[in-house]
Amino acid sequence: MCSNITDSGTIALLNVIGTELKDLDLSNTKLSLSKTLTAYFPKLDSISLSYCPNITETGLFAFLRQAGGTERLSLSTYGGTSVSKASIKDEFPTLTVY
Repeated sequence: MCSNITDSGTIALLNVIGTELKDLDLSNTKLSLSKTLTAYFPKLDSISLSYCPNITETGLFAFLRQAGGTERLSLSTYGGTSVSKASIKDEFPTLTVY
């Protein structure tokens, strides 16, 4: 668990290595994903953002648009992320959210 990583540091790292990522687990962090990404993630298959209470719908949706072909998103709304699974499914109907 990396609870002290920052949005700026994470985004800077993702902008450098993002094109090679297949799985990304940012669970239990304080990230909001509010910083702008410049990378595209063509190989990213799954993202885990469980228990990330600072993630906003705007930040998550922008991130998912950059992630392109992502098929699975792990997102705990119980005691964690405030973004509703229904709103994600409305915006990204092919994404499996669990």
